[in-house]
Amino acid sequence: MKEVVSFTDDEALFVNAERVFETVRSMLLTLLPAAGVEHVGSTALPRGLTKGDLDIAVVVAPQEFLNAAETLSARFAPSAESEASDRFRHFEGHLGKDKFSVLLITHGSIEHRKIIGWRDLLIANPHLKAEYEALKRAHQGGLMSGYRQAKEQFILTHLDLLPGAEHASPD
Repeated sequence: MKEVVSFTDDEALFVNAERVFETVRSMLLTLLPAAGVEHVGSTALPRGLTKGDLDIAVVVAPQEFLNAAETLSARFAPSAESEASDRFRHFEGHLGKDKFSVLLITHGSIEHRKIIGWRDLLIANPHLKAEYEALKRAHQGGLMSGYRQAKEQFILTHLDLLPGAEHASPD
């Protein structure tokens, strides 16, 4: 069965995402005290359209990456959505009925710039955020795979707006 994408701007969802983030952030900092833990993805932005999923970035120094990956692997399931690398791992977790993703990234990597930098760019640039929201509206009710391809292309097209961004093809 093909997955269909659906977006919402329900304020209660954003409030809940922030509550879950704070709880999971505390847990992650207990597991990895030297890590940076940041709320990323659409639920981290000022109100707008979101699929409703909570994304949490865990940022570590390159030399800490393998130990952090091992620690998170003991607590969370690896995601089938993303391929693991030596700079990026995607895990899935849940807190009661609330699901979330943990994105382990190395500080200074292209993934760091794409995930943290992209969030910061959308917050700082309302015009770009409006364009991104239009892309979401255009894919509402369509196939998730089509939305993900369009989203990746949109981000890559705008990476030059990030200070110091490297231009690399997606993993």
